[in-house]
Amino acid sequence: MEKIKYTSSDLGLSAAILSLNHRLVSSVKEGARMQFTFEGGEEIQNDIEGWAQGTLQVSARAYFDAIKNLKGRIYN
Repeated sequence: MEKIKYTSSDLGLSAAILSLNHRLVSSVKEGARMQFTFEGGEEIQNDIEGWAQGTLQVSARAYFDAIKNLKGRIYN
């Protein structure tokens, strides 16, 4: 399976991707924004499409934990 890298500065989308166990490979501050880069296969593309369409479902607890994790990277 080919690995795909996806970068986003959208905290909500990044938290959703992380809560679905896609691997976070880097977080880089660019100006006032943080860029989160994830690695995945075809399923990461499907999850991003689901987010855009409003059909993606994630565990509320996993999503909350992912937001805390990403905010920790932003503010530390």
